[in-house]
Amino acid sequence: MTGPGQNGCANMERTNMDEKRRQNLSGELKYLIDRCSLTDVLDLLAGICAENADHLRANWPDDLPPPEQNERAAKIWEHAAQKVARLVPEVRSTFECTPSRST
Repeated sequence: MTGPGQNGCANMERTNMDEKRRQNLSGELKYLIDRCSLTDVLDLLAGICAENADHLRANWPDDLPPPEQNERAAKIWEHAAQKVARLVPEVRSTFECTPSRST
């Protein structure tokens, strides 16, 4: 991945991906959750969002797109990272009280 979104934009809206692609990605996410855990996947997503914010701030020229758009996009990624990271302890505590499922 070269950076967050297309042209440095924080493409965080739900995309109009076709159903086959959605099913494939869903299967990959389910596999990751089964192999690791939901909390690990959420933790990784929070880290990716934070890395995208850092990438925007460090690597995108100030004149392309306008600097305020770069910073706005970085703040959106940073905010997403914080929100996802806040879920990790809550999800972890929920799953600690739940018997593990057998696969």
